Amino acid sequence: MVYRSKRNLLTPVEVRWQRFPLTGLGRRGLSPEAVARFLRRVETDLGVLYGEVVDARDQVRRYERALKEWQSEQWRSNQRRYRDG
Repeated sequence: MVYRSKRNLLTPVEVRWQRFPLTGLGRRGLSPEAVARFLRRVETDLGVLYGEVVDARDQVRRYERALKEWQSEQWRSNQRRYRDG
């Protein structure tokens, strides 16, 4: 089961255009709290997406296996039909 956030996942555009507030008077740079919050969100969303990729790959493997089994059964059935006339 994949963790689902209550909010929408980040989009590439949101990441690209993310801006952080500057620190208070007397300090230079970006707000460390805002950057840390954003990085936690990116981490969570990436975890969700990677989980979905793993689930999708597992599902593809199951479908491939089922298809191979079905194809084998069809081949055997055709062979019996051909052999039995």
